[in-house]
Formats: sequence, structure tokens, C-alpha cells
Amino acid sequence: MPVNDTPAVLMTGVSFAFDDHPVLENIDLCIGANDFFGIIGPNGGGKTTLLKLMLGLLEPGRGRVQVFGRHPREVRDILAYVPQLAVDGGDFPITVADVVLQGRLQPRRFGFRFRAVDRRRAEEELERVGMTAYRRRPLDELSVGQRQRVFLARALCRSPRLLLLDEPTASLDAGSQTNLYEILRELNRSMGIVLVTHDIGVVSRHVRRLACVNRMLITHDEGLITPEMLEETYHCPVDLIAHGVPHRVLHDHG
Repeated sequence: MPVNDTPAVLMTGVSFAFDDHPVLENIDLCIGANDFFGIIGPNGGGKTTLLKLMLGLLEPGRGRVQVFGRHPREVRDILAYVPQLAVDGGDFPITVADVVLQGRLQPRRFGFRFRAVDRRRAEEELERVGMTAYRRRPLDELSVGQRQRVFLARALCRSPRLLLLDEPTASLDAGSQTNLYEILRELNRSMGIVLVTHDIGVVSRHVRRLACVNRMLITHDEGLITPEMLEETYHCPVDLIAHGVPHRVLHDHG
């Protein structure tokens, strides 16, 4: 069956534990090939673990994970991952252009060298995320938001069918968050996106479908956050407040 005709992610009865400590329990999840899928939940609730299972970096204790109908490790060439970005950029003697070129590395090719086509692709992705003017700048001279766009460009150099992002808006100001979501919305025209975030007041405006995870998984196919979802996930009443940003008003569940 062609890749485009299968779900991007299919999890069936998935459970996972670290040292016998349950992290995820009995997860059933189906993400379409062109979904923009958001995942929210408390710290330690299993969000990052869920992403790592999709990437094949972890194996479930029980159940099965399929990505485009195959084991995640078998389709890594069409997956791209943007991990959480530390606020401190570190002291790396590497330019923005060189960081993005790393996305063209192909471990299966012995004695790999970058070709002209690789460099052109890196330039295209820098332009897509609005970072061409910074291509010769050292990475550690950039702001957090600029570095996040650089690492997104590196991921896009892989020509992914599925893009997975872990807290991509953490430590970003409101303007940088808006810019990133606009880029992701445009990318969703050609690839599936799975986004882990704490931005409860913003994410539901952008995603098509939404899940809350705290060991167990609760999904909402309209991308709307309801009070019931939040209370069941966080195990306490949660007030959704947004200041100065567009947001969806919760339905009356009276």
C-alpha cells in the first residue's frame, strides 16, 4: 500500500514503563498522513515518550507502533524531529548554514560529502523559515527563536512526510510563536505534523486534532480543548486564560 494511503502513526494497546514505573498505559492512537496533531499534558505525563515511540527511539513494553504501516526504524528517512531547544545556545563554532546542512547527512552513504544539490536544498529551507540573512552567522549569536527556526530548517532538509516537534515554542516570545505557527501551518500542506506543547491557550487555534496525555490518552477530533479534557488530564480544575493572543472560546458544557 502506498505511504500516502496509510496512517502516519498507528498505536494499538501501547504501554511503556521506565524501570517498572508506568509512563504510558494502553494507548490507542491514529494520526492521519496529513494531520496537524497537537499533544498537551502535564510534565512527566508521557508526551516526549510518546514522540520517541513514534520515532522508534523507544520500544513499547506492550502493544504495537506503526509509522506509515511499518516499524518506525524502517521509515526514519521520511521522519524529522525537532527536540526541545535549551535557552542557552552553547558555545558552538558552527555557522547557521552548516547546521542546516546537517539535515542532508546520509549515514548509509560511505564517505559522505555534501554535494551542490545538498547546499541548494539547505539554502531553500533557510529561505522558507526566513533565516537566509543569518546563514553565515555563528549559531550561538542567534536568539532562541532564531535558533528554533534554524533547527526546523535542518529537519526540513530531510524532505520528511512526518514532522515531530517537542515544545517548539518554549521560551519564545509571542511574536516568535506566531511566526513559527504560521510556518507550520504552511508546512502542513505537504506533510503531517505532530506537535507537543504547553501552549494550551494557542495550540487549539492551529491544530486539526488534539490529544491530552497523562499516562492515558484522551483525543478530541475537532482540535478543541474542553474543560472535561483538561480536568481528566491534569486531575484538577483548569481555567484557560489567554492575554492578547487569538484563542478559541470553549463551548458551554453547562
